[in-house]
Amino acid sequence: MIIFDILRICAALMVFTIHLFIFVPGLPRSLCDILSNGGYGVSVFFVISGFLIFESLSRSKSLKEYYKKRVARIIPSYYAILLVGIFVWDIWLNKMPQDTLSLGWVRYFLCLNTWVWSVEYDAWNNLWGLWTISCFMFFYLIAPFLKKWISNYNRSAVFMVAMIPITFAFSKVAGIFYAEMGASMPDMIAVDNPIYSLNTFAMGICAWYAWKESKVKDFLRIAGVMLVGFMGLNMYNRMLWGVLAALIMMLFLDVEIKNQKITKAIKLVGRYSFCLYLVHLPVIEIIDYCGIGGAKYLVLAIICSVVAAVFLYHCVEKPCANLLRRIGEK
Repeated sequence: MIIFDILRICAALMVFTIHLFIFVPGLPRSLCDILSNGGYGVSVFFVISGFLIFESLSRSKSLKEYYKKRVARIIPSYYAILLVGIFVWDIWLNKMPQDTLSLGWVRYFLCLNTWVWSVEYDAWNNLWGLWTISCFMFFYLIAPFLKKWISNYNRSAVFMVAMIPITFAFSKVAGIFYAEMGASMPDMIAVDNPIYSLNTFAMGICAWYAWKESKVKDFLRIAGVMLVGFMGLNMYNRMLWGVLAALIMMLFLDVEIKNQKITKAIKLVGRYSFCLYLVHLPVIEIIDYCGIGGAKYLVLAIICSVVAAVFLYHCVEKPCANLLRRIGEK
């Protein structure tokens, strides 16, 4: 289904664009307002994951096979980025502050950065936008258990709708808790928490059941109402983009591009989209730290990010996935 590759590319480019222009001063306010929506590309990724993870579960012969696929897909590249972070920001530049809870990089290796508060949000809660990896890992972990209860479209629709007030209430309570603990940016930690992200993963889950049970029209009606309801409510922007992504995904789910060259090109770019998503911000920040600005910064940031993404895919993600597959076959 080509729509998944198209949405992955769009989501990666949305996030890449907002980070690319962070370090470009003097941009018109109107352009900044448009670019600010790029961060919601993560909602697109979450919706896609909700759909594809339940599809993966339905095809996996065992939980072992399912978890092995998830580990191979995300952990090697993620850990590679963490090693870059340790070398660049900790050893080379010595810019990482002391973690008041003495967890340090353990936060990221164990995906605790969105659960445990800190007084340095940008360093120990969300370095390089890595809050999303914690959300992905949490969802991958609990998805098999969710699927046992969410066993049909009706239950998935109830779950999707219920997650809206539940996660919103959770974010408010968690924000108060983190504030009392003295956390830096407590409201951000609260909405970065994996529990809050379940509202968008749930949209992908419901879309999958709608597709499996031929209830796409029912899903489109519910999603359409949700979209209208979210419009204009700033607190629900992530959910708004999630619903929009789900609607587009379902409307074009069975659409295929007849031109094979275009299809191959889209699939090729889509293959590198996650690695680009992971690696672009470290590349951008290193270039900015070196004092490179203007047009040279933009050209270098784009070229180096693409090269790094291709390198990460072919030298880390793909070899590790092949290694795990061979281990599993023995």
